Amino acid sequence: ETEHDFGEVANGASLKHDFVFTNTGTSTLEVTDVSPECSCANTGDWSRKVEPGRSGTIPIRFNSTTLSGPIHKLVGVTCNSPTQAQTILHLKAIVWKAIDVDPASVSFTPQDEVTTVQTKVVRIVNHSKVPLELSPPECPHPAFTAWRAM
Repeated sequence: ETEHDFGEVANGASLKHDFVFTNTGTSTLEVTDVSPECSCANTGDWSRKVEPGRSGTIPIRFNSTTLSGPIHKLVGVTCNSPTQAQTILHLKAIVWKAIDVDPASVSFTPQDEVTTVQTKVVRIVNHSKVPLELSPPECPHPAFTAWRAM
């Protein structure tokens, strides 16, 4: 198998899958490199040398903390096979977040003795099945007034 689908997973889940392969050739298969395309995936200690007729594993750990929605990540595998020196492994998932906030934070910079009106919009989307209750915005700094648009 060259593809694994984790299905629907919660944002922040740490997942693991072992890709299993069998050496169908007549000489020792040497896996020289396993390279995930992003920092959200990393490899464990994979089978580096596999004798003919034997099986090996390539463990992949996947962290969904920075992701949301449908994802498809690739892992490149390099070996000494004369017919297929490069193989691509596919990791798929749908990363579910209860609440999306975009952007995650905003900042304002007061200007000395100048009154300005600055507006920043934060989009909050509730994906859960229960209503989301928001408190009125608060700002303890006297130079700012917080208000909520509906």
